[in-house]
Parts: sequence; structure tokens; C-alpha cells
Amino acid sequence: MIYNTQRTELKIAEYGRVIQQMVENALTIEHKEERTRYAHTIIYFMLQSNPGIKETADYKEKLWDHLFYIADYKLDIDAPYEVLTPEKKQKPSRLAYPTNNIKYKSYGKAMEKLVQSTITIEDEEQRAKSLEVTANLMKRFYLTWNQEAVNDALIFKHIEEMSGGKLKLDDEFQLKSKQEVMKNTKPMRNDHQKKEQKYGRNYKKY
Repeated sequence: MIYNTQRTELKIAEYGRVIQQMVENALTIEHKEERTRYAHTIIYFMLQSNPGIKETADYKEKLWDHLFYIADYKLDIDAPYEVLTPEKKQKPSRLAYPTNNIKYKSYGKAMEKLVQSTITIEDEEQRAKSLEVTANLMKRFYLTWNQEAVNDALIFKHIEEMSGGKLKLDDEFQLKSKQEVMKNTKPMRNDHQKKEQKYGRNYKKY
């Protein structure tokens, strides 16, 4: 008696050992034309053994992929589909996340562009108006991420740093109040806060 533990490991259990033995036999066939005919027969029986594969897209191509996998890609035949060897199945390179070296992520890249655009305004009055809008918008963005009140001096400091010292606001200048800048704006919430809002304060984090 031969136990399964004494046999070669099944490559794809869904097809069973008989299919795997047929593939092993195919590798021993000398003539390519005969091997190809035998391979088509194996595909037929693979489909009978695993009929559920029909529910997947391009199932016929998958059957041939499975056949070559079981054969360790050593089966030399005229296949109706391209043989996808492990080398051809390499994962695509991971795309780099476009951080663009954002210094203050709470404001985002768009705000940095707005600051740079304000620098280029030649008319002093228009630049002052743009700077005022930019500063209040920055305060709004900051409060969206941080619900605590923010000191206007901090916004002034960030503007000066983001502009390389080219934009400055007078210390006497006052930004809009928290209520004004946050009007019709919902603060960002983490997952726990969202669930607490949905299910009530009795919702437990753990």
C-alpha cells in the first residue's frame, strides 16, 4: 500500500492525483505532436474534474496555465495560449505615492501652490487680498484636521515659512474666528469617532 505522504505533492488539489499523473506521463511522450494531442485530452479531463472553473473569466486560458504549472513549465507543446512562466508573471513595480515633499500635510499641496501663486501677484492691493484669503483658508484647513483652536500667529508663521519669507502678515491682522472659517465645514473624524457618531456614545472602541 502506498500512502499519500509517500507520493509527490499535489500541485493543484482541485484536479486530483490522476490529472497530475497524466501530466507526468505527458512529459515522457517523445514526439511533440503526440504530446500536444495528449495535452488537449488532459485539459478536457481537468474541466471535468473542476467544472466550477467555468464561472471564472477566461477559464480556458486558466486551464492551460494550470496545466503548465502542474508540469513545472517543462511541457513542450503547441498550446493555444501563451505560456505564462513565473518570469512573465512578475508583479508590476509598486507605484510611488505622490507626496511631492509636502511640508505641512494638513494644508496639502494645493495650498502650497496657492501661496506660491500669491507671491507672483505684482499689485500690492491684490496680493494683500489674496494673502488674506489664503491665510483664512489655511486656518480652515488646519482646523479641519485639528479641532482645537489655533493661534493666528501659528498660521502667520506657516505662511512665512511656506513662502520662504516673501509673504508676511502684520501682527495686528486678525483672521476670521473659528466659527466663521468652519461654517458649513465638517471636521475630519477618525474611524472610532465615525462609529461613535453612528451608534452613539455607548459604542466601545474595543
